[in-house]
Amino acid sequence: MVAESDRLPTASLERHVAILGTSDAGKTYAAKGEIEQLLGSGRRVCIIDPTGVWYGLRLAPDGVTPSPFKVAIFGGDHGDVALPPEAGARVAELVAGGAFSSIVDVSRMTVGARTRLFAEFAERLAQVNRAPLHLVIDEAHLFAPQGRVHDPMSGRMLHAANNLVSGGRALGIRVMMLSQRPAKLHKDSLTQVQTLVAMFCTAPHDREAIKAWIKDAADPVVGREIEASLPSLQVGEAWVWAPRLDVLRKIKFGRITTYDSSATPDASAGRKPVSLAALDLALLEAALLAPEEGEPSVSASAKGAAKHSPSPKQLQEAVDAAEASGRARGMAEGYARGLEDGERKEWRRWMDRQHAEHMAKAEAILSELAAEQIAAERKGHAAGAPRPVDAASSLPALAHAVRRPPSRRETHSKEGSPPLSAGALKIIGAASIDPGVRLSDAELAILAGLHPTAGYTRAAFRQINARVAEGRELPMAPAPFTDAAALVDHFAGKVGGAGARILRHLYVMGPQPMDRACAEIGLSPNAGYTRAGWKALRSGQLIEQTERGWQVCAAILKLKGQRP
Repeated sequence: MVAESDRLPTASLERHVAILGTSDAGKTYAAKGEIEQLLGSGRRVCIIDPTGVWYGLRLAPDGVTPSPFKVAIFGGDHGDVALPPEAGARVAELVAGGAFSSIVDVSRMTVGARTRLFAEFAERLAQVNRAPLHLVIDEAHLFAPQGRVHDPMSGRMLHAANNLVSGGRALGIRVMMLSQRPAKLHKDSLTQVQTLVAMFCTAPHDREAIKAWIKDAADPVVGREIEASLPSLQVGEAWVWAPRLDVLRKIKFGRITTYDSSATPDASAGRKPVSLAALDLALLEAALLAPEEGEPSVSASAKGAAKHSPSPKQLQEAVDAAEASGRARGMAEGYARGLEDGERKEWRRWMDRQHAEHMAKAEAILSELAAEQIAAERKGHAAGAPRPVDAASSLPALAHAVRRPPSRRETHSKEGSPPLSAGALKIIGAASIDPGVRLSDAELAILAGLHPTAGYTRAAFRQINARVAEGRELPMAPAPFTDAAALVDHFAGKVGGAGARILRHLYVMGPQPMDRACAEIGLSPNAGYTRAGWKALRSGQLIEQTERGWQVCAAILKLKGQRP
């Protein structure tokens, strides 16, 4: 039933691959052999390296002689170019627009910095890459973790990783994921894999994750035999299963042709530190590290790139090439990426004028309401009573009415009216996010994390309007959500199922027709499960249709900082 080999079938590398097994099973070594084949055939490869061991591709087996592979290294102990945590999007643009292979070494970053860099990298790569690219994600469970995430940036990273895997192949991206903890690798990513490489594995939870993949994608009967054999596999041995290619083999990976930098250090061997010869990457470094307005300058790398003096024309060409695809996302994002100072300042002046105009209108509304209330009190009859104010359609008035923290009696009227509900306080907090922008009832409800048409939400608006009609100040309340990714995660948890996957996909990928979005996520557009997901998102007004297809609603886009 099985055949011996020393590498994966060539066709399997054109699809997503997962290499799973415990530490020291030989995952990185096996993957390096496959990447060497790709590099040797002129393919573009990008490796996300949280372990700091992939630099060995640049060296021959002796660890001294250069290998034939000119792979650029961003960050880490052996980096050709420094890697700031805020450079994720710029690295993605360089990778997508360049003809070189690269290693993005995040091994020296803190968890927070690594999370931010990969989130921005994955989001931007999905937006701009269209040419074939093999993306290797080592220790993939760090970037697409299974289970609850505890902060907005981690949620953003998870959504970006899952969407990159689910929709990446249509964008030219073939993903190879390596993980020593299959149980901790998010199922939305693992289920998109077409080729499984199962190596030595003993932990029950990790074997269950492999079993789950087999149950969904292959023959469960044969899978039970393979699962039982995993604890007995030797280092470098693996089961390779690609059901769509009709491939099921037990293989022994052959020797790699570059330096084995992933080998466990042996103190008795007297292993010496390895230093690499710097590549000539001055222009690449200039495009990556050119400081934006208000950012401190970044010094050149210690590898000697500062000795090169590119002409202004060469530098401009490098920057233009890196930014070309990003400008297509719109003026707002283009200005944020690095247009000329004068243009950026003009954009900011325009934004300031818009904000000032909104604030002036808000003050005018407040003055009008105050004048009407004073006139009514002087007349002393019911016709002159203060008119009710719709809290959502008069957002500036609502926001300016939030002036002080609530006291114990703040949420009760003199007539003993009930306290403000939690939903009302959330709406008040959402209104304080940007006092200069008017939002509809539905948009304000969504920013508060509420269903726009639910009875609970309508009751909350009635409470707020009643307070404003009484002429009383509203209590201050914190904004429930200040990060768009956290808001998307909140609604995805409420919608669940296909709706959650669709919402997260549209948040990262932008406007898409229904059929294309379903294809990239792996859903059948005509299945009842899928239709129910779309219906839930539409009824909750979380998505809207545009000329370019479906996208997340305007409220989420505004919170994300984009134009709808």
